[in-house]
Amino acid sequence: MKKVLIVDDNDRYANNLKIYFDSLKISNDRAVDAKAGWELFQKNSDYDMVVSDITMETQTSGLWLMRR
Repeated sequence: MKKVLIVDDNDRYANNLKIYFDSLKISNDRAVDAKAGWELFQKNSDYDMVVSDITMETQTSGLWLMRR
């Protein structure tokens, strides 16, 4: 089964992504910032995809997450 990690501090955008993935029956988790996203990824490294905002707690925190 496919699994997606959504990392976004904007509830509206994250909820829209969640609804979309749910409609495709793709399991998904959400983190509200890069730090929480990294922690979830470390605990559950079985994600098939990560969808992340770039500017969250800092202007480049999403890039920091992707580089990790």
